[in-house]
Amino acid sequence: MALRVDPANGIDRSWAEDEVAPEWDRLTGADGLVARRGNEIVGHAWHRDGELTWLWVDLHHRHTGVATALVAAIDGSLRVRITNDDLGALRFFQRRGFRLTGARIGVRGLDGDGYYGIRVRDQLHLARVGRGSDR
Repeated sequence: MALRVDPANGIDRSWAEDEVAPEWDRLTGADGLVARRGNEIVGHAWHRDGELTWLWVDLHHRHTGVATALVAAIDGSLRVRITNDDLGALRFFQRRGFRLTGARIGVRGLDGDGYYGIRVRDQLHLARVGRGSDR
């Protein structure tokens, strides 16, 4: 089934899973996009002032181009912050033309166990300037 990305204007929040619903307050005022296959919502992305604030893809639709389509649908330059342990996100964004622009070392509140047994301590900043990829 074909993937469709639409603006999230006026979207009914009832579709959000339990782990996504708590983020709605943080997303107030952000521009959103929703990815659908048929009538099923399979992902969404939110951005504000040139920064990607939330990117979510349904577990059963990961690695099928949903996140790529959502990020590609956001025009212009785009910044994103990820934690030092999220190697999957680092790989994803770099393969789509994002470049490392900085880091915050020892961010308070991030200390804990992360992916791949890596201790979460730092925040990496990446940015896509304009459109396209420089793989």
